[in-house]
Amino acid sequence: MTQALGNITSANAQMYLVVDQLYPAGVPITNFSADSMMTSDDMEIAQVRMGVDGGMAAGYVANPYAVTITLEASSPSLETMQSILQAMKVNKRTYECKLVVTIPASGQVHVWSHGVLTNGNPVPAPKKVLDPTSWKFQFQDYSVQGA
Repeated sequence: MTQALGNITSANAQMYLVVDQLYPAGVPITNFSADSMMTSDDMEIAQVRMGVDGGMAAGYVANPYAVTITLEASSPSLETMQSILQAMKVNKRTYECKLVVTIPASGQVHVWSHGVLTNGNPVPAPKKVLDPTSWKFQFQDYSVQGA
């Protein structure tokens, strides 16, 4: 017996970025890289060590959640990211961000909150065609819900 074909498309995924002081209503992030909309780093959930007698001890550890958004050079959202970077530079401060990603294929909504932009590549590398840019955020909280 064969299994039903699973839907794993990300073509209909949606992303919204909320920056209370700059984009309080949220702004859609669009025109992602052809190869990657976003990635999230592995989350360190626990630290484990072994005692000299072979007994293991483990403990939960809180760590930030890293998310990198990758945009095509032609993305209108590049201007949004550049404006956040410019506001940080001019005002010499960070801005709290929230990221909401809806993935219909998995039936999930991923929410990262209490974050900041930590790294950015504001200039698309001029090659044969312009390279995508990437923007890394670190968040304090993460949750996932059914869509």
